[in-house]
Amino acid sequence: MDLLKAPLQTSKEEKDTMIKEVVDRLITTHGKDIIAIGVYGSVGAGNPGPYSDIEMHVITKDGVKLESYEFIYPPYKLEIGSLERSSIIKKAKRYEATWPIWAGSFVNVLPVYDPEEFFETLKECPFTHTEEMKVDVMREFMIWEPYECMGKIRNAYVIGHFTFLPQGAFQLLRQTSILIGLGNRTFYSTQSKMFEEAMGQASKPSGFDELANTVLKGNLSDEESVYDQCEVLWAGLNQWFYELGIEYKRNSLPF
Repeated sequence: MDLLKAPLQTSKEEKDTMIKEVVDRLITTHGKDIIAIGVYGSVGAGNPGPYSDIEMHVITKDGVKLESYEFIYPPYKLEIGSLERSSIIKKAKRYEATWPIWAGSFVNVLPVYDPEEFFETLKECPFTHTEEMKVDVMREFMIWEPYECMGKIRNAYVIGHFTFLPQGAFQLLRQTSILIGLGNRTFYSTQSKMFEEAMGQASKPSGFDELANTVLKGNLSDEESVYDQCEVLWAGLNQWFYELGIEYKRNSLPF
């Protein structure tokens, strides 16, 4: 096979056949130690593209460790992650800024071997965080990412480094999308649709849709317009935080 032509297209039926082969081999080899096997990602959600890879959870009994794999098996690309029962539950319950990106991998799981209906329990785990935890994560992320990003955008504009503005606009938009996901307690189906899905959320900062449309349509050649839209979104993001009651600035040194 000429790998320069890869990735190659595969049909849903071909992917299903490959999944069955993997499941049969795992159960034959490790059946007594496996609690459940599920498929996540676009294949698990039932809407794979012709070039989508196959992503699988393998859940073992506590105390049993199986190797995880990520590999190319032409024409497929497979990711088979193995975790003990207690470990994947702990992983699914963690709460951090990137929650809107990965939470779906524990919620939208297609069981292909699940005699104990383990994945019904797992899909509740990402939603165990409190409102206080959400506010803390949003506050920290605002300081770490959008605030610093806006400083870089303003620096680029002031010194005439205009080639950075499209990149900065994309970064600011992605960071704001993450905050929108956190604020609305919703996760995205895929990173490739994150901006569109963020635009559809009920609570979001003003200026987001305008910059999202500019980036999605690739209209980034007008540096002044791109910069102005970043400033509008930044103002909207701060107003949104004020309305949510999230204060991220200090009135005194913390030490």
